[in-house]
Amino acid sequence: MTHHINRREFTRAQACVEGEVLALGESRPIVGQTKNVSIGGMYFSCQKPFPTGTECRLILFLDGADGKTRIEAMGTVTRSGENGLGIQFTAIELDSFQHLRNLILYNADETEEVEHEFKIHLGLKRRPMPESGRDAA
Repeated sequence: MTHHINRREFTRAQACVEGEVLALGESRPIVGQTKNVSIGGMYFSCQKPFPTGTECRLILFLDGADGKTRIEAMGTVTRSGENGLGIQFTAIELDSFQHLRNLILYNADETEEVEHEFKIHLGLKRRPMPESGRDAA
């Protein structure tokens, strides 16, 4: 049996949700749609993405741009390419976090794994990395 090692900390769910990303200090957001989302961030397909390191505010419209159901969060661009950008979430309000959780669970292939991730991660806090090279004795 071959085991696939997932090097990502969080499970990604394939989800196509329209949204906008606004770089802090800018007046015009870029519009696009998510390709995938996780507890830790998302990949956002768009034209003219912001450079890596850009701090931004994002809104995902769960029931259309005029709807009230949204995910609003702060993030940092961790990867930027011709067709989009990777954003790591840095802050999110409780209501938006619940919407994010529901979006991921609804679109995830492995819902039990995602539920486990939500249980061991409080909000957007990253899990502590193990200290290597130390003996317990």
